[in-house]
Amino acid sequence: MTTPRALFTATVAAVAAATVLSAPATAADKDTTLELMLVHGDQVRRTTLTCQPHGGTHPDAVAACADLQQAQGNFAKLPGVKDKTCTMEYNPVDAKAMGTWRGVPVEFNRHFGNPCTLNAETGPVFRF
Repeated sequence: MTTPRALFTATVAAVAAATVLSAPATAADKDTTLELMLVHGDQVRRTTLTCQPHGGTHPDAVAACADLQQAQGNFAKLPGVKDKTCTMEYNPVDAKAMGTWRGVPVEFNRHFGNPCTLNAETGPVFRF
């Protein structure tokens, strides 16, 4: 026979568990999944990047996620490579990103004059 105290304890435990499971995720816990693409002449390269945990097909997800973290998911504010000198050679490359940063939809499209300026401005994020 179930006592009222045992029933009360079980109910409190169930409510506590449901509260923990339904608690809203913090920004750090939300999904970061990005599809990155480079278009350079006739060549198109793609990769996926996930953060927390780091992964996807990106060859250096840890460094790319660290730079995105520093920029708070804003591709226009990526730290890039400091003190990088590039020639003025015109060899255009387009960089694109679509997905979510900590649960918030993001989209980035930018035209760069050459791969060197792409690397200088975006660092490891578009280095694949």
